Amino acid sequence: MGGVLFLNEKAIGLLKQYDIDVKKTGRARGGFVCDTSRGLVLFKEYDVKERHLRFEKDIMAKLQSVDCKADYFLNFDNENSVIEGEDGKKYVLKQWYVSRECNIKDRSDVIKSAGMLGKIHKILQGKMGEECTDLYPCDLRDEFVRHTIEIKRARNYVRKKNNKNTFENELLKCIDKFYRKAEETSMEILKCDYKAMREKAYESQSVCHGAFNHHNIIFVGKEPVAVDYKNAVIDVQITDLYDFLRKVMEKYNWDIQLGNSIIESYDKE
Repeated sequence: MGGVLFLNEKAIGLLKQYDIDVKKTGRARGGFVCDTSRGLVLFKEYDVKERHLRFEKDIMAKLQSVDCKADYFLNFDNENSVIEGEDGKKYVLKQWYVSRECNIKDRSDVIKSAGMLGKIHKILQGKMGEECTDLYPCDLRDEFVRHTIEIKRARNYVRKKNNKNTFENELLKCIDKFYRKAEETSMEILKCDYKAMREKAYESQSVCHGAFNHHNIIFVGKEPVAVDYKNAVIDVQITDLYDFLRKVMEKYNWDIQLGNSIIESYDKE
């Protein structure tokens, strides 16, 4: 990492409010990783609503209560962690680690990360700090129906066009197949117990990371750590595993054996 002068004057001025001495800095994860008198920290712009910031702090408190590593917010006074610059933008300082990003091409990294997800899902259940009804994502049933209607509208629009280009002609050859699949999927979710799962998740205030992928997993030594909870919501937690599994399986040409290993690693926890 370079010296402190790598930071611009604005950043240096904001960091001074945290009462820390910055020794070295380097760019990382959309901000600056700094070696400081308070250890390794990440300083970055953080544009989230105040309500969600409080939710993230509740999440961090739960994780910290069981000594689970995360990118905890550091306060610049007794309770505030967000600093507003003269430009109106908001910035935070987070605890950071000597680490590397999860290597999605390394099966061991991927399987360990799934187990870690199971651990944090166990921790992040039970009542949070305050009512969380405004942190529920959209209902998948409504979303599936909406997307199905969009496919139908696109198909009808292209069909009515008089002068179709090459892409539009090719689209019409296959769009019915995707429309039928969309209809089937919409029907399946109406038949399954998704409604009950969702109600249970809301009752227990089960937290989903919201963006659980290899970019938001770091390895501190041999230990995987989930970071960046700015997309966290109250929802059916298996959604996180789905997001991770889909991203990984795409990279491995849908290797069923690996998929089973990921699920088993999560299930053990």
